[in-house]
Amino acid sequence: MKNRGIETQKELLAIVKEKTGESLRAATVSDIYQNKSTNLINRKYLEIIATALEIKSLDELIKLEASESPIANDK
Repeated sequence: MKNRGIETQKELLAIVKEKTGESLRAATVSDIYQNKSTNLINRKYLEIIATALEIKSLDELIKLEASESPIANDK
């Protein structure tokens, strides 16, 4: 976010509200921002943030890294 001039999560929340009219929970943005969410991230939230920041490609928003352990398929 810093490469877009956004220094804080609070700034991101304000931009999202201003540009999309949507209000995201601060805790949601914090989890995404700090990569704390171990669950799937809600696609709607990503779309809202991407729209507010005029992002056309998710690789500008999310960096995927290989995990240390493979994902198990529990069937």
